[in-house]
Amino acid sequence: MIDFSLHCSQISKFTNLKKIYLIYMDHQNLKQIKGLNEFLSQIKNLNLLCLMFRYCNDIEEESLSLIAQSLSFQNNLKRLLIDFYFCTNLKNDHVKEICQIISKNHSLKKICFQMGWNKNITQQSLDFLSNILKEKVQLKELDLSLHYLTNIESINRLNESLLCLSNLRALSLSIGGCKKITTNEINKLFEIFKNLKQLNNLYIDVYSCNLNDESINILADSFSKCESISILCIDLGDQHEIKSMKQLGSSISLMPSLQQLQYYLNCSSNLVDGPFGFYTKNNNKLQKLNIILDACVSLSSSSLKSITSDLSCLSNLNELTISLENCANTNQEFYECLSQSIQHLGSLVVVKFHKLYQIDKNNFYALLNSLMQIQCLRQIEIILSDNNSNLQNNSKQIRQIQNYLYKFKRLVLLNCE
Repeated sequence: MIDFSLHCSQISKFTNLKKIYLIYMDHQNLKQIKGLNEFLSQIKNLNLLCLMFRYCNDIEEESLSLIAQSLSFQNNLKRLLIDFYFCTNLKNDHVKEICQIISKNHSLKKICFQMGWNKNITQQSLDFLSNILKEKVQLKELDLSLHYLTNIESINRLNESLLCLSNLRALSLSIGGCKKITTNEINKLFEIFKNLKQLNNLYIDVYSCNLNDESINILADSFSKCESISILCIDLGDQHEIKSMKQLGSSISLMPSLQQLQYYLNCSSNLVDGPFGFYTKNNNKLQKLNIILDACVSLSSSSLKSITSDLSCLSNLNELTISLENCANTNQEFYECLSQSIQHLGSLVVVKFHKLYQIDKNNFYALLNSLMQIQCLRQIEIILSDNNSNLQNNSKQIRQIQNYLYKFKRLVLLNCE
């Protein structure tokens, strides 16, 4: 940690700085924060300021107020990133101070505000933030984490503000674990996406929120009208009312600009039909695909097999991640189809298979053999499930696997556990 107070006599050397990234990893005392405050008071031409206090649980309340005050010196900022994730002394008054200062800055193009996992943050903080966002019509990027703020009860005001941000090109919104938010309000949030016509990068985390099959259909309808999104990440994990995501998968497969897609569906215990099986050889622009299905115990074998039919069509794919821990209906037929579909991915550079569940020895080697045929491949990461005792607990078998993997001469990075 830099003690900024030691450098005050030399501040003139830094007055022309345009970007500052400050990452704090441990306890920060008041003297250090005062030094930061004085330092920033003299640096008034910044375009970008990033202050990261993630996991700084012991930071004093007075220090948090000083941090807010330090932002008041930056009237020309275009990008502001503040991370108070798991800063347990953060309170509504601190968020209010920061919001009041942000409201006076009319040049901001990007705001990133991370305040997840803070027990003292209530609905009041979100309302402060929502009110100032409504005026930031010039925003191009918004990154807001409310992850597991269990005192948040409503996103109605936030929804109203998002409707005003028609110039957004990137939106990252995490409300995962906010279980008091109603299904109706989340459905309204999903409807907003189709109105953000310039959006090309979307991350939405509604892990363990109150969703149902109607929510998924509303999200699907919204995505059917999103023509500019090229990067999409959806966390729909820990859902127990949802049984089918077919309509969602159909809509996403038809998004004309999509190049990167990430599904986090883990712990959705009653999901039977996943969003798979809708790609064709005429619709194969995807370059990156992540599918996380850990503990999807009800996902049907036919839905799993649909993943492999998608892969057979995605000839432009260069990065693939699949995770299957305790995905109960994986069977040897699925792994056979997976090995066959991999052979169509001639552009693949990075592949990660995490927690391959119930794969037998023959299919494991067949999968490795398919990967060996891909000339572009440079990185492999394979993690076997604890269930694969026949492959994991035999030291001779492990040595055979290691020796086989040494045949991948082209690899830059290899990890097999």
